Amino acid sequence: MRRLSWSTGQDADNAIIPALTGQSVEHLAAAGGLTVAAGDRQIAVLTKDAVVARWETQDEITAVALSPDAAALGVATRNMTFRIWRIDAPQELRLTSYTADSPDGDDLLGVDPIVDALAALVSARALQPPLSVGLLGRGARAKRFLCDAWRTG
Repeated sequence: MRRLSWSTGQDADNAIIPALTGQSVEHLAAAGGLTVAAGDRQIAVLTKDAVVARWETQDEITAVALSPDAAALGVATRNMTFRIWRIDAPQELRLTSYTADSPDGDDLLGVDPIVDALAALVSARALQPPLSVGLLGRGARAKRFLCDAWRTG
C-alpha cells in the first residue's frame, strides 16, 4: 500500500496518512485546500491534515478532477461514465448535537392537545369517580413526555 504524504503546515515534518486502503494512488487532483487521491476503485478526499471522506466505486477509475473552488469533484471511469459530486468543505467543522425526546424540551411529538384533553377530562366536575386512564403505545419516551407535560402543564 502506498501512502500519500503532505505537509501539515504546522511543522517541518511531513504527516503520513493512509489515503487509500489496499490500493496505490493512481490519480491526484488538488484545489482550494483539498486533495483527491484515487486508486483503481477507491477515492479519498483529504484536507491538509486528515482524510475527510473515502468511498469505493464499482468501476475502475481513469481520472479525477476538482473544480478550482474545490466545490465539485469529477470522476471518470473505465465504462465511459463521468460523475460529478458536490463537495462542500466548510472552513470550520461544527459538531451538531442530538437530544432524544426530553420532557424539558419543546413538544415535537404534538402531545399538547392530548394533554389538554386529558386534563379537561380528569378535572371535569361532572365526572363521577372512579376513572381509569390508560396510555398505550410502543414507545416509553412519548408516554413519559406526555405525563411530564401533564404534570407541569
